[in-house]
Amino acid sequence: NPDACAHLASLGARLFCGHDASNVSLTTQLVVRSQAIDASNAEVCRAHALGIPVVSREQLLGEIFNGFTHRVAVCGTHGKTTVTAMIDYLLRALGVCHSAFVGGFASDNNSNYTHGKGLVVAEACEYKNSFLSLFPTVTVALNVEYDHPDCFTDLNHVERVFERFFAKLPPKGLLVAHDSLPRWMLQGKNYVTFGGQDSYYRHQNVVATADGYTFEFCKGWQCYPTCIALLGKHNLDNATAALAVLDCLGVDVALACKHLPSFAGVGRRYKQHIIGGISIVEDYAHHPTEIRGSIATAKDNCTGGRVLVVFQPHTYTRTQALWRQFATCFEGADVVATLPVFAAREQPIDGVTSQRLLDDVVGVAHKKHLASLHEAASWLTSTARQGDVVLILGAGDVNKICNLLEQQKHH
Repeated sequence: NPDACAHLASLGARLFCGHDASNVSLTTQLVVRSQAIDASNAEVCRAHALGIPVVSREQLLGEIFNGFTHRVAVCGTHGKTTVTAMIDYLLRALGVCHSAFVGGFASDNNSNYTHGKGLVVAEACEYKNSFLSLFPTVTVALNVEYDHPDCFTDLNHVERVFERFFAKLPPKGLLVAHDSLPRWMLQGKNYVTFGGQDSYYRHQNVVATADGYTFEFCKGWQCYPTCIALLGKHNLDNATAALAVLDCLGVDVALACKHLPSFAGVGRRYKQHIIGGISIVEDYAHHPTEIRGSIATAKDNCTGGRVLVVFQPHTYTRTQALWRQFATCFEGADVVATLPVFAAREQPIDGVTSQRLLDDVVGVAHKKHLASLHEAASWLTSTARQGDVVLILGAGDVNKICNLLEQQKHH
């Protein structure tokens, strides 16, 4: 990512573009690798040969995270980044000293990191059991669904791993769990629920506005009026989770509710751009549940136009394992166009193509396959009309279409 590299260089980091064994020298003290980098990588092999320690990003995050007194981990199949960013934003707004590690860039300060002492908040990802490196004092569980089929066999497997993560809480630790979680996962834990009508923490009297919702945040019988400038009903649960965590940390939630309306969201989470009079929305949605949510949000906020979807499937294993769900999750869209599968860390799987997936998609009148991002931008320019909402969905590089559309508008 050239932009991220330029930012790091401005902070004084030395950068190497591309992987090469020569980038690792005798003066190197530690090699940290992401889950996308495997053991055969040239730099990893060179580090092992020189006896330099190699750790995963999650292990390093754990080393830092576990050193704090108060440790908040946000886990779940969906919503982690938004909730972590929301907690971080409210703590900053209220002047509470803390560190935060967010899985995306907050729109208000274009950063994914806050530095401070005493309290840490971090996103806890289940992929390859990554979150087992973290030892939180407060765990927030937003939802548990089947995903990451390259490392989990089924929903039961996912639930068991989340249960292992919950078990890492200390005796006086707290689990803040969404009401939808199976009760057996909460047994034996010190827990409080949010999101359900009977939950201790909940939202009520919801009214949709042009850019979000007004609602009341309730803890027990106490209710506080607030609002969020985020579209999508799932964000009501996200806001309730964030406010619940602040309350559990002893932060003044009445004050937090006053700051919540100015939370501007996170990059690539239902981010709207108006390009040539058309609403273009980039959204990280890459799981069927998230796609359904995006389409429902677009339909709620569409002023008489159509909902056009451009979807880039993310990884072959997910596309294969959730094929039937993907085939039915686009219902309600007027047009669905697919791009080739974004491989990320994977090799292709025979027969798993976005073209074949598109053939199986039901509940949509018009379907189109696009070969490239450039073709997608050209097709949208000729197809989208004023009043339409265009959803650019996926976790790969599909969001580059927004820049291509901007460039086409200027030419």
